[in-house]
Amino acid sequence: MKTLVLSLCAVLALGLALQTDATANDAATHTGAVSGIVVGPHGHPVAGAVVELEVNVPGHPRPFLARTHTARDGRFLFRMVPAGPAIVTAKKLHVGRDRTRTLVVAGHRSEVRLRLH
Repeated sequence: MKTLVLSLCAVLALGLALQTDATANDAATHTGAVSGIVVGPHGHPVAGAVVELEVNVPGHPRPFLARTHTARDGRFLFRMVPAGPAIVTAKKLHVGRDRTRTLVVAGHRSEVRLRLH
């Protein structure tokens, strides 16, 4: 009886491992990345700006939403972003805001530049 229970546990664990691996591979083949830089009105990098990403994923009723902040050099990166048309918005209090559109392509990185004003 103990051997049967251990065998069933091993089979279940193997099945879960295979399913998790397949899900990770599936996500990697349907996602891309969005990176870029946020600059101020005079072209200098803006640290600490809020950057929001909205992707309208084909076949899904709700958009994919993500948020991050720029680093000291004004750069940002979104990984594992579903493929589809996207809107990137950046803003910082007392500096300004900007918005741009891009297309997230599976397996690629979209690069954008936002100029706050």
